[in-house]
Amino acid sequence: MTGQTINFKTLADDFSNLALYHKQLNSFGLGDVTQLSYWTTLRDKEENTHFQAPYYPLLYVVPSQVTNNLRYKTWEFNTVVADIGEVDLTNQVDTVSDTLQILQDVISQFRLSVTPYLGNYNDKYYLDDSVVCTPFLEKRDDLLNGWNGLLKIKTMTFLDRCAAAYNTFTGSPIQHLEGINFKTFHDDFELLANYHKQLNSFGFGSMDDFTYWTESRDKEVNTHFQAPYYPLLYVVPGEVEQNFGFMNYSFTIIVSDIIERDLSNQTDVLSDTNQILDDIIGQFRLSVTDSLGNFNNEYYLDDAITCTPFLEKYDDLLGGWTAELNIEVKIPLNRCDAAFDS
Repeated sequence: MTGQTINFKTLADDFSNLALYHKQLNSFGLGDVTQLSYWTTLRDKEENTHFQAPYYPLLYVVPSQVTNNLRYKTWEFNTVVADIGEVDLTNQVDTVSDTLQILQDVISQFRLSVTPYLGNYNDKYYLDDSVVCTPFLEKRDDLLNGWNGLLKIKTMTFLDRCAAAYNTFTGSPIQHLEGINFKTFHDDFELLANYHKQLNSFGFGSMDDFTYWTESRDKEVNTHFQAPYYPLLYVVPGEVEQNFGFMNYSFTIIVSDIIERDLSNQTDVLSDTNQILDDIIGQFRLSVTDSLGNFNNEYYLDDAITCTPFLEKYDDLLGGWTAELNIEVKIPLNRCDAAFDS
């Protein structure tokens, strides 16, 4: 597997394999921290199809922020190793010692497994930062002891506009003959949703209207303002900063999809919506021809972008990602064009 093919799903599978192959770990889960003691996908080295409570020790991974740079991504995972403490606390020292050693094994797997026999994680992932491990005692419903470590894993998954899931833009590249303004930003975000092969709805407005105010639905204007078909791209406008020679527009971008009530598609939703968000970021950075939309000719998006996941949120029980985009456009101040009488 090359760095370019790594996504959220491959990372989740590789964490699951750590639990599968570790001699002491008996269960694995990945999701929101509130799901820790009941959402288990791997149990006693078998797929937990009925989502029964875990056998301990448990490896549980909570996805956190992802930072997009031009040449690589940094994935943050709150990695938890937990075991049950006896009510009389007689095994407290043992469980704390054992779970710390297991967490060290997990960290070492990313740092030091350099052959296929060892799993070859170091060929795909880079874990160079120090990892602070924090203990917890008598927590959660099961009276758990263990450790939490924040792993910051880098992958060489640079954005690739040519691989993005867009229909060809030829015939409809963005053209702003009279310049760029707030309205043209809105129209171009809507164009991204309409041309993307996976996005089914688009909205633009206040955060309070998220999931209610849907402007396009199934690639058509939503004249009756019906609820969205998912996945949904929703854009919340932020501050605009005026400088000499350019302006900086900020937007909160949300890509979301519905999570099944049994949470069975949770990892897939996080992986797919993260990839769609990558496509949107790549569109501003890398679309340099008419067939790709030519967004890069108008917009400048050079900053690292932090993406934050969410699970089981909002009325539709959604999962997905949010990102803050700061987009620069060259708009010199021009008093001659201002709408003033002489």
